[in-house]
Amino acid sequence: MLNQVQHDKSNVIASGARQSGAAFTLAEVLITLVIVGVIAAVTIPTLLSKYQDFALATQRKKAYSEFLNIYSLALKNDEFVTEMRSYNDVVTNFKVLQEKLKVVKSCNNSLEEGCWTDTCMSEEICIGTTAAMNNQAKSVGFIDTAGRQWVHYKPEHALEILVDVNGDKGPNRYGKDRIVIIAFKDFGVYGQSNGSSLLEKPTVRFVE
Repeated sequence: MLNQVQHDKSNVIASGARQSGAAFTLAEVLITLVIVGVIAAVTIPTLLSKYQDFALATQRKKAYSEFLNIYSLALKNDEFVTEMRSYNDVVTNFKVLQEKLKVVKSCNNSLEEGCWTDTCMSEEICIGTTAAMNNQAKSVGFIDTAGRQWVHYKPEHALEILVDVNGDKGPNRYGKDRIVIIAFKDFGVYGQSNGSSLLEKPTVRFVE
């Protein structure tokens, strides 16, 4: 009996020793936490950036899809001035589109009245479009209930629309949260014609 008790006691001591040897030391735990922290610091910003790019791409495609549906229906119902020979014709067509979206703010001068956020620092960032609007008073626009900014860009007789799919939240860059919708074709050589016609299907830049 005594031998059995001693044997059992020896087993308990040996088991405890094995468990003690298998435990992590404080230094090992701290090293592991540091490694996990470094990996998180490297990967999380990348994952967030990819998620933002995906979300903005979805918003760009949605905005263009909604525009096409509205545009196609208005064109089918002969609501547009199909041959635009003046700025008034362009504004009329822009207003047709505006009336088919739920609008919370309308502007006659989008830059001054807050319907477009100008964050141009260089042509590389702005693709030469927003910067040109600084000298263009004729920039009607609006903000819809989704917070998207829609503004007409181009003087005189051309229907070209800039869209910022998340308003002034940023990054305010084409191919990120901004697209350009081109819905016109000049009668003659661009810049020298006296009018333009509406395209059956507008083209879009920076949507992909």
